[in-house]
Amino acid sequence: MREGRHKEFAKFSAFTDAKRRAKIPDPNAIETFRMSSPDESRQAADHNDWLHFYRSALAVRTKLVMPHLRGAKAFGAKVIGEKAVLANWRLGEGSTYSVALNLGKQAVAFTGHPPGKVVFETPARACDAADRGELGAETFIAWLTGDFADAAFNHDAHHVKASGKTS
Repeated sequence: MREGRHKEFAKFSAFTDAKRRAKIPDPNAIETFRMSSPDESRQAADHNDWLHFYRSALAVRTKLVMPHLRGAKAFGAKVIGEKAVLANWRLGEGSTYSVALNLGKQAVAFTGHPPGKVVFETPARACDAADRGELGAETFIAWLTGDFADAAFNHDAHHVKASGKTS
């Protein structure tokens, strides 16, 4: 594997020199593994919060959206602010998936939000502002229509196993 990796990297202009290729970490070496592993003693104080956030987002996608992507079609998107958009899809089984995203530092007017239940939002309680006609700064909200109650009740990231699959 080591020899094959060096040959593969030789195709890149930055590694045409044999001395530079010799500095490529050995993928089978324990030291390479150690160097690529995060130093848990240096993790940010909010590491677990971010880990839960990403696991929750991935669980929503896995349990609520992905099973319905076959036959899905976009049915509209519109700019609702300088850095904000609202997009909608009809999923394969007929439900709708809508997202509102504001990457701006200022809230934007947001009237008549999509039908359905909020299945993901950040920051927390962003849907409250949306109900009042405003999409907050740096906000994402996703709505889903249809019968997804069973999956929704079980999508929390706390149910994500080490394998990355949800229960």
